[in-house]
Amino acid sequence: MKNIILFFLIPLISPLCLSAQFKTLSVDQISEHVEKNLRDNYHPDSVAVSKLCMQGCIFVKFNVDNQGRIANLSFSKDSATFIISGLTNAIRSLEKDPVLIKTLKRLGKAIVLPCIYEYYQGCTAPKIHRPATTEDKLKFVISYYRMMTGANRYLFTLSDMLNFEDGKRKGIDCILLNPFEVLALSGGDY
Repeated sequence: MKNIILFFLIPLISPLCLSAQFKTLSVDQISEHVEKNLRDNYHPDSVAVSKLCMQGCIFVKFNVDNQGRIANLSFSKDSATFIISGLTNAIRSLEKDPVLIKTLKRLGKAIVLPCIYEYYQGCTAPKIHRPATTEDKLKFVISYYRMMTGANRYLFTLSDMLNFEDGKRKGIDCILLNPFEVLALSGGDY
């Protein structure tokens, strides 16, 4: 009797087990998994964040090797060290997501993730005293312009978006994910 039940039960259960083992995520689902992992695991140095007055984008490139580990992790040129350190730890945490890792391993392509950052805690806005002369107003505008153009790294990001640490600026066959965005104003939240 036991053998008869197993004879009928195994064909019913086997397809369910196989479909669970071979679940492949769509690109949108890959982006969602990566976003959630990075939100949970990106922790840049808070002291460095508090001193930074900058906005920009870092492109992160990696793939998953045959053992299911993050491999060939690299960052686009012009990346702040503490941001790279925080992103490195967060990207390595993706290894804890078995469905994501199996999907990326199966796809066998490089993953490119734009990481947009806006850190304004270190910005010191110029002050203008009242009553202000025309010269005071002009100095204020020039100071503000210099502060904001010095903080804006997007132009460098675009020109170096495929210039990773290996120094080779060339096209790649990859999966481009939705950007991961972080913002830090004066309160210390990001």
